[in-house]
Amino acid sequence: MAATGGGAATSATSDTLVMFGATGDLAHKKLFPALWRLHRRGVLGMPVVGVALEDWTDDQLRDRARSSIVEAGEAFDEDDFATFAAGLRYVSGNYAEADTFQRVATAVGTAKHPLFHLAIPPSMFETVADGLAGVGLHRGSRLVIEKPFGRDLASAIELNAALHRHFDEEAIFRIDHFLGKEALRSLLISRFANAILEPIWHRHYVDAVMITMAESFDVVDRGSFYDSVGALRDIPGLVLACPARGDDAARMLRGAIAIARACRRVVVFLEPIALYHERDLYEDGDGLWLSDYPAPGDDAASVLLPGQVGVYHRERSQCLIVSYANGLRLSLRAARRLLGEGVQARVLDVRWLAPLPMDAIELHARQCGRVFVADECRATGGGIADAVIAGLVERGFRGELGSARAADSYVPLGAAAACVLVSEDDIVAGVRRLGP
Repeated sequence: MAATGGGAATSATSDTLVMFGATGDLAHKKLFPALWRLHRRGVLGMPVVGVALEDWTDDQLRDRARSSIVEAGEAFDEDDFATFAAGLRYVSGNYAEADTFQRVATAVGTAKHPLFHLAIPPSMFETVADGLAGVGLHRGSRLVIEKPFGRDLASAIELNAALHRHFDEEAIFRIDHFLGKEALRSLLISRFANAILEPIWHRHYVDAVMITMAESFDVVDRGSFYDSVGALRDIPGLVLACPARGDDAARMLRGAIAIARACRRVVVFLEPIALYHERDLYEDGDGLWLSDYPAPGDDAASVLLPGQVGVYHRERSQCLIVSYANGLRLSLRAARRLLGEGVQARVLDVRWLAPLPMDAIELHARQCGRVFVADECRATGGGIADAVIAGLVERGFRGELGSARAADSYVPLGAAAACVLVSEDDIVAGVRRLGP
């Protein structure tokens, strides 16, 4: 179905900039300095409406813009800034609530061709597009989407279709400001304008090009973004350890320290907090989740290294359940229930989320013929299900595959957490769907 708005604006000049995520890190470090430079050159020529969840006033947004411009080292003039600040307005609201977009429409006023810039978490792109369309703001407007556009090809195609419900393709601009970095843009010049490099800079000699942009600041308040895109698993060379039980934790920590010392690798050690400290596994009082402390020693049994997985019920071979962290305890309980239904399920604890132990996973997958991944991370988060399933397919595995993942939601406290997290019932039902 063709979009009903958006396309008509492609040949018109935008008359208002609406910046979603105006209180965020990207706006502070990139967008406000860029707007200031446009203003100083006399080409901004439109009011700017900032939208975010924080309960700010117009003056607080202006203070944020001031600090952003000063910290960026831009030439600053108070009188000029007063003119710039007069065009800044702020709308506070939740992107999931229709009232927010009514207030945005009021702030936009009589503008005919607003430009909406989405410097927000990717999970909110579709929500904001729907909200804009709900109050008619998609008509005659443009949409700018910041990276990342989806987490893989399938999610990018899905997001594209969602945006096209309201905006024509000509009205959507996808931007990755890192692709505009001088180091990246100069690669072509370095290759074709340099007679020494040109003969060897091609696919026969260059396997990959990696560009590192070192930053002088840490994650600060961007944790939810990094969590949502699984950035820890994407950091090249990072070792990510995630024990599911106490005895494994002690041995994996020793392995992590050894890797850091011997190989100079960065190791992140994640300990689950929900089921990690339980005493019982199947029945109250069985004590089967308890273990003795594995004393340190010179023998291999006192240390666990990447690639060494935990395998439970090795004698069972009808289905392999792959999991980690809290998912291991849930998977073991699910395997017991499945055995009562005649399904012999082996359970594999990957232990190491990066690098994933794909050799071990493939070995046990081929022995069992069917694989189910119990992934406690959110569906759009940094879990392992996508990587495990894709890795098996690329290695030629042709058995049935399935997964259970947590809801794409923040995890509430208390009993409400069970409404969004992967459960024992989810795992049992998922294995059943794989068939006999």
